[in-house]
Amino acid sequence: MTYRTELEKIEQPLSAELYDLTIGDDVLRFTSYGENVAYNGHVYLARPLKRTGFSIEKSMKTVDVTISIPVNVALGEYLAASPYARTIVNITKVFLSDPDTLNKLIFSGLVYTVSVKNGVASALFKSANGLLSRKVPRVTYQSNCNWSLFSEQCGIQKSLYKHTTTVNAIDENVLTLNDFSTVADKKYQGGIIAFGLEERLLTNHSGSNVTLLVQFPNIAVGDTVHLYPGCDGSPTACASFNNQDNFMGMPNIPTRNALLWGFR
Repeated sequence: MTYRTELEKIEQPLSAELYDLTIGDDVLRFTSYGENVAYNGHVYLARPLKRTGFSIEKSMKTVDVTISIPVNVALGEYLAASPYARTIVNITKVFLSDPDTLNKLIFSGLVYTVSVKNGVASALFKSANGLLSRKVPRVTYQSNCNWSLFSEQCGIQKSLYKHTTTVNAIDENVLTLNDFSTVADKKYQGGIIAFGLEERLLTNHSGSNVTLLVQFPNIAVGDTVHLYPGCDGSPTACASFNNQDNFMGMPNIPTRNALLWGFR
């Protein structure tokens, strides 16, 4: 029994949403369920709070969630502080039959604005992927390579590193792959897995198992997938692709600022 199998049941079992509200160094734990919920060694207190609905888009746009809660329950000290403390919310959905096993983080974000009306605070949280919309320099003075693997500037032909295999087992966003046990660990960490017309970032690779940042919705055991290795941007990784001529990093940057520490 997994979180996914519980979601697929026609008659949904009892579930609750848990809110970890981190204000500065303090963590407050609440649930919108009618009773306290024990999860991960903590007790989440039942409180009259609610949130707006949200959906996650493939475009990775910022997701907005507004959480409403009485000021005297959670945000009184936040509103009284100056400057405001950094505030983060994590929302986890759990199935009450076994919360410690059947759970999924469904939202994580930073507070953006807080408004108060009739003693109720409405806090707007924006998902962390909103940081992706910030403009940053394309090329920076750094030790690792500035180019993405398989980009035009990198020059490596993606099709030459395509590895095709099939899925042997599925556990949420972890796939076990056939004929993969002899592949060196971490080779595909930071790489890409393709299924049909969709691609996913691989956040881990250990033995025959690869972890996807976001799972494929319709993948099944026996399906064919294509994998492409990752690159950590180091000179050593670049050499493994025999692509040193296109390396765009400064690996010999001094680790100590000469203006502060002098020359030795």
